[in-house]
Amino acid sequence: MALCAATMAQWHLDPLVDGSRTVDSTAMAQACLRMRTSCDSHGANLDVRSILVSFFLHVYYAKVNRCSSKRP
Repeated sequence: MALCAATMAQWHLDPLVDGSRTVDSTAMAQACLRMRTSCDSHGANLDVRSILVSFFLHVYYAKVNRCSSKRP
């Protein structure tokens, strides 16, 4: 999910629409954070996956913050 959020934000991909649901990079990042928060051990047992999740969330937030700071 973090990789998807970062990719959608980086490439400015249009949201995905599935019936009445719309999924954009923000929804992907929020879902990733909810999943990470629900796992009690995400901070206790670091592994490659947890580091990659943090990295891709960083990429997502860096891109979103950079884009929003350029708006008039």
